[in-house]
Amino acid sequence: QGIDLEVQATSVRNDFNVFLNLAELVGLSAVLVVGYLLVTGGEVELGAATAAALYFLALFGPMGALLYRIDELQDAGASLARLFGVIQLPSPRPRDVVAPPRRGAIEVDRLGFGHREGQGQRDLDTVSLTAMPGEVIAVVGASGAGKTTLARVLAGALPIGTGAVRHDEAAIEDWHPHDLREAVVMLSQEPHVFAGSVRDDLALFTDADEERMRTVIARLGADWILALPEGLDTAIGEAGHPLTPGQSQHLALVRVALTDASVVILDEATAEAGSADAEMLDGAALAAIGGRTGIVIAHRLSQAVSADRILVMHDGRVVQSGTHAELVAAPGPYAALWAAWTAW
Repeated sequence: QGIDLEVQATSVRNDFNVFLNLAELVGLSAVLVVGYLLVTGGEVELGAATAAALYFLALFGPMGALLYRIDELQDAGASLARLFGVIQLPSPRPRDVVAPPRRGAIEVDRLGFGHREGQGQRDLDTVSLTAMPGEVIAVVGASGAGKTTLARVLAGALPIGTGAVRHDEAAIEDWHPHDLREAVVMLSQEPHVFAGSVRDDLALFTDADEERMRTVIARLGADWILALPEGLDTAIGEAGHPLTPGQSQHLALVRVALTDASVVILDEATAEAGSADAEMLDGAALAAIGGRTGIVIAHRLSQAVSADRILVMHDGRVVQSGTHAELVAAPGPYAALWAAWTAW
């Protein structure tokens, strides 16, 4: 629905721009024709006719600026509506049960989910998988196959439609939201750089001291952080020291590595990296998982090679499962994807 509304808004803006340009063309043409007739008839001076044309053109600058201001106001209104939506969310229930010991085991049994269930469209259809504690599973597939939806359901960001999801043998809906956020951490392909110092950014979800921060930074090969003008005290964010997309993702991976979560979900977390940063960030992503259970939504097949197991998704279903060597040797979608990847 949000995409449809955005398309409609864009269509209205484009139609208005066409109307505005057409009005400018017709109006200016009329001013020039009338000015020509008046000048040739001796009714006005050439300078007066020229000034009239220029004044007419000047009208459209503010009108165009007003159009873009209205667009910004619409975006601000949508953001304000989302903010009020968050405020109006019900408070989490009291912790009435003790959270199960966190080992990182995941069980998914015939999971189904659809953003448009009423229209018969399902993003996930009878998906089943099991992840043992410490196992790293890569999920690959074409765009729209359901990979991100699966990741969001596993992280608790989307509700279960049908089937079941269990973390450490407890149904995901039975977990207290605070406990689930501590047990499962998810990093998307658009990591946010929080305003403040690097130290504040890294300590946002953990109470790690400087020694641990430096240890993790070294383990993930992010020594560039310590080389910033003021090291961990360097101000970053919108008004701070600028970071490249690759550096922003690297910083987010360090933040993930510092958490105590037992499950790490990386949803194309290195997608924005350029070719120069890709290999480094792929290694940092594995280091950030660090022996914990990992679900890696891979946009580059090189990320899948080192996984313990690979799931291939198509149209919301898991169509293949196995190690890289097993899937490459067997005819199927993964072998075709790998052939296209290596040929490129």
